[in-house]
Amino acid sequence: MPDAGPRSQVLGAADLLRSVGLMADGPVTWGRPIPSARPGVYVVEWPESRPAAPIELTTVGKWMERLPDLRLDGRRPTSREVAARLHDFWLPGQVVVFIGMTTGSINGRVRALVATPLGDRRPYPGGQWLKALSGLERARVWWAESAAPEEYEDGLFSAFAAGIDTSPEAAPRLPDRSFVLPFANLQDATGRRRSHGLSGTVEPKPPLTPIPGTMLTDIPDGAADGAEESARSRPLETRVKVPPAARLTVPPAARLTVPPAARAEPDVARPTGRRASAIDLVTLNSTIQTVACRSLLRELSVADAASELVAAGFFRGTRAQPVAVLRDLLKQGLVEGGHQDLDRRWSIRCARG
Repeated sequence: MPDAGPRSQVLGAADLLRSVGLMADGPVTWGRPIPSARPGVYVVEWPESRPAAPIELTTVGKWMERLPDLRLDGRRPTSREVAARLHDFWLPGQVVVFIGMTTGSINGRVRALVATPLGDRRPYPGGQWLKALSGLERARVWWAESAAPEEYEDGLFSAFAAGIDTSPEAAPRLPDRSFVLPFANLQDATGRRRSHGLSGTVEPKPPLTPIPGTMLTDIPDGAADGAEESARSRPLETRVKVPPAARLTVPPAARLTVPPAARAEPDVARPTGRRASAIDLVTLNSTIQTVACRSLLRELSVADAASELVAAGFFRGTRAQPVAVLRDLLKQGLVEGGHQDLDRRWSIRCARG
């Protein structure tokens, strides 16, 4: 593939999934069924790298005809102005154009994405900018099943952004060089939204008609522009307090081993009398805390923490996904510094100074 810029890495969807420790499945051509009804993440990949966005001007024009309230920077634009604004967010040479996740069925979510016309609110308005592209029928979809799709989605966004050269030479039209997403993603895994100047890009909500004797609450239209990339309606997970010395019982395939690198680390204490094949929570927590306390933000995402543990030699000889294993430990209160925000996302904070 041609280089996207002086320092850019052009990662395909399969390589991107593998970079966060997932086994990539696929691809299937856009519109074809995905043989997975389990939770996980998925990546839409363009069939070839391009220096410019293949915006279909006719499609943009029909989009605007359907939505008379569509605005660009607060005013009614022309179809060419809208197309130009979309083109500003195309990353030259890159092939990954959308990253998504679902806690339900991967096939069901992608099927809803494919079936939603540009400008419609249902069944799923995420990734709607894809529908403005010419040749979408040639795009490919890769996926990976996971019990921790939120964390892996976050990791995919981070891995994608890390390989992008945002210099004016590599991406001359990019409006915001500090916040990089694939072309059709309008927000990241934490809910931070891209500033693109477009509003009214999906049909208005139908009016609420209360049933006699009931009361309706109108939810603010914060994602009415199709920015909600993931359905995050799951309730907060309950943390079960477990004594620090307790062991987690897991299937043999998911058992952790104490890595040689961690045993050799001088500032990591290894308790005596424990078998190497069992989970050593003291060593695991010391390893994570060492990294977290040295990081600039003094906090790690679950995906980053799992990546650090893998690099240190943990999770070898197991078929379980590192993020899923670490997330289970967090849910049971076994990870020092574990924290869950109101948006249901787990992180690990420095708790040792």
